[in-house]
Amino acid sequence: MAESHVESPIGRREGARRFMALASPSGDDSGKRPVMVVEGGHGAGKTHFLSWAASSLYDAGVPYAYVDLAEDRFTDVTSVLSFVASVNASALGHTREEFGRLEFPRLWMALLAIRADLGSDPLGDHPLPEGERERLEWVLGKVRTRGRGALRKLGDQLERAGRVISPEELLTGFGAVELIRAGLGLSGLAVNTVDEVVSWFRTGVNEPVDELIALRHQVHEPDQYNAVLGRNNRELAAQSLCKALRADLREVNRAQRRLPTPAIMLDNVDRSPGPELVSALVRSAKDGGDHLSVVVATSGGRTGVVNVLPDSTEETLWAPYRLPPFTTAEVSELLTETSGQGWHSDDVVDHLWGFTGGHPGASAALVEAWVRCEGAGVSEALLDRPPSPGIEALPTTENTMLTSVLGEPPNNFNTDLLAALTTCSAARDVESGLWLYREQKDPTHEVGEPVLLEHPLWEEGRPTVLRRLLQRVLARREPVGTYPDWGTVHRSLVHHYRTVRPDPVRKAYHLLCAGEFLLVAEFLSERLTDPEIDGDEWVWTLQDITDAPTRSTFERPYFDVLLTVLGEQTRTAEPSPLVRNTLKLLVARHLLSDPDMFRTAELHASAHQTLSELAAEFAGEGSSRLLAEAAQHLSLWDRFK
Repeated sequence: MAESHVESPIGRREGARRFMALASPSGDDSGKRPVMVVEGGHGAGKTHFLSWAASSLYDAGVPYAYVDLAEDRFTDVTSVLSFVASVNASALGHTREEFGRLEFPRLWMALLAIRADLGSDPLGDHPLPEGERERLEWVLGKVRTRGRGALRKLGDQLERAGRVISPEELLTGFGAVELIRAGLGLSGLAVNTVDEVVSWFRTGVNEPVDELIALRHQVHEPDQYNAVLGRNNRELAAQSLCKALRADLREVNRAQRRLPTPAIMLDNVDRSPGPELVSALVRSAKDGGDHLSVVVATSGGRTGVVNVLPDSTEETLWAPYRLPPFTTAEVSELLTETSGQGWHSDDVVDHLWGFTGGHPGASAALVEAWVRCEGAGVSEALLDRPPSPGIEALPTTENTMLTSVLGEPPNNFNTDLLAALTTCSAARDVESGLWLYREQKDPTHEVGEPVLLEHPLWEEGRPTVLRRLLQRVLARREPVGTYPDWGTVHRSLVHHYRTVRPDPVRKAYHLLCAGEFLLVAEFLSERLTDPEIDGDEWVWTLQDITDAPTRSTFERPYFDVLLTVLGEQTRTAEPSPLVRNTLKLLVARHLLSDPDMFRTAELHASAHQTLSELAAEFAGEGSSRLLAEAAQHLSLWDRFK
């Protein structure tokens, strides 16, 4: 494929390479071209990737069709393929300099047979024959007629039949004769005569007219099951139409095969007619020799279109490509591009990536807000609204990110599902989240666990950006509301890890979330003096517990917050020096888990000091592990002081 002037999107170079390999010209074009199936969750960048692929073809002057199946007008396979074969600027029939205007006589003939009104007299000159077959033969006979008057009247017939190609995309600006010539191949650019088009439908068993009548019946009785072929009529009709589309494109002039192949980009194929259309395109790809590339975008999970595709272990019929999250290097590239600066701190990149986990849509929104706020902090960026002079205030970055990961604005989202997800975001794993869901009695959730699991709160043992964002929503939830607030939810999880799934470390984590610092400090002190606990295990426990999210963002100087929390926790108790020291470490580490605390030299200094002192009190083997953790804080203190 000729190099496009359209730069590959950040984080999608592997996908771009695969697309270029798929669309590249291949001499006689005898090999199979698998359908490229792009998978990804909400906000993963599927639409952005398809837009890039379309732009690269536009840049090279190659025909392409871009279809978003989420649009209401695409109700069935025929409506999609009618658009694909039209002259719309984002469809295959739009004129390109090197390709001219592609024609689809076989596909148009099939669509005519489906939509023609065989109960009326299209020409008004003669009575129609009796019987469906005879009437369709009569209509096709008129298509074969080169008389201008008959063609003009047949144009009227096409319009009454539902306009094979939608009026706003083909009929506007075309007379009836020009329509028929362009639409049925009578101009001689694609095939010599319509007789050849009709003969293409011959299977060796049925006459062409019988084949077209069978197609009509399949479309009009889509749910009828064909036991011989093992598929319903909807699938059979889709495959027949896709076969016609591919056959038309095999007629593209061989001299044009030095350019990338024409392509169809189908977005949101898990919607409406998408699954049967993609399945038909995949099945029709097995014949090979296609001058057509197909790229489709689908969500993953149980709603993804890959669940209806045939097995393709050798990837000859379809090739999956799952959009990965951004790496830290790609977030760095995004930050450089957005800020226009050639350098930025790796700590900032790690900081931003740590919040989003590399989720593409959320990363882009947060980076843009971070640049607008001049690096004031994640919380500042999340609450930022892009400038909107002269119009209503735009949503906050937080809402924009939630829209990206949920697939629609939070205000439009199913209220019960959003409330359930918000509650379950307090849990650290799937099992505990579902336990919370089942425990919620008032009001009773209705969405069901499978729907809940479609939204990624947990992936590979780390919180997703959706969970981080929903935890902020949970932190704002009032205790008087219908659903439980932050403290109530975390106390429920303390009970869960005390009685249902005993786990003292997870219990301590949720005690910390609930604000019980002193109880957690006593737990860590007991482990510190337990000779059976080694240094690695103690430090791991400390890291695991203090990773608990803070409920609110602190505006006072960070060290003042540390002293305030220490005073509040010891006001009614007099802990031992060991517990007090552990409490100081615990509070400092917990505050550092807040996304806006990563540059706090005072807290790192406090953590370094207390870890060094606690290492001397450690009863188990491997106190050097505590000293190594203290040294890590010392290096961070030195960097941010």
